[in-house]
Amino acid sequence: MTQTPRSPSPQPGQPGRDQGFDFSNSITPEEYQTLQKEKADFQQKQLAARGEFMFQHYERLLKAVETSLERASTAVIRLERKQRRQQVRERKEQLRALRKATQGR
Repeated sequence: MTQTPRSPSPQPGQPGRDQGFDFSNSITPEEYQTLQKEKADFQQKQLAARGEFMFQHYERLLKAVETSLERASTAVIRLERKQRRQQVRERKEQLRALRKATQGR
């Protein structure tokens, strides 16, 4: 069996394989609009399909896009909740510090 040479690991300061890729679960409004456009395109193609196979093919693609949209929406909601909880925590800490400062007088 022939082995292919492995590419060397990226050195510090050199662009890596995954640099520039956002691993977060959030979605931007532009990405959401892109998914909505793709969904509309698949719906049009599904209605224009001439055979059962292509109709079912677009049905599967639509289901995948809808699943992706659900995941993205859920991730955005979770992120927003996490950020709100963090803000509440910080505000509570500020109020506790203020209360301690006023009681110490």
